[in-house]
Amino acid sequence: MGYCRTRKIHAYCEAPDIILCGNKADLENRRQVSTARAKQLADQLGLPYFETSACTSTNVEKAVDCLLDMVMQRIQMSVDGDALPTEYVGGRMAGTITVDESDPSHNQGSSYCANC
Repeated sequence: MGYCRTRKIHAYCEAPDIILCGNKADLENRRQVSTARAKQLADQLGLPYFETSACTSTNVEKAVDCLLDMVMQRIQMSVDGDALPTEYVGGRMAGTITVDESDPSHNQGSSYCANC
């Protein structure tokens, strides 16, 4: 089943807030999807991307914080106006959520939401 169809069936709204997480980042030797391919998919879908590990806690908090920020932005937009602006796409304002890989405080190969 395709991403859009799955989203429509299982979403709590028409434009849900979504992030893409590659899990088990601590098991690099067992990787099934390359970082480049995951980032490509995230870019294609317009989603923030994180490589996470519950075992080592790598980027888990950052991923949750990013998703919560996206939800709070959407809530704030709906509270501030009667209707969402036409450029409101994919659960967020187009262009406001970006992935920044240049922050040296993050693990190599991991990404995070620059607005979080």
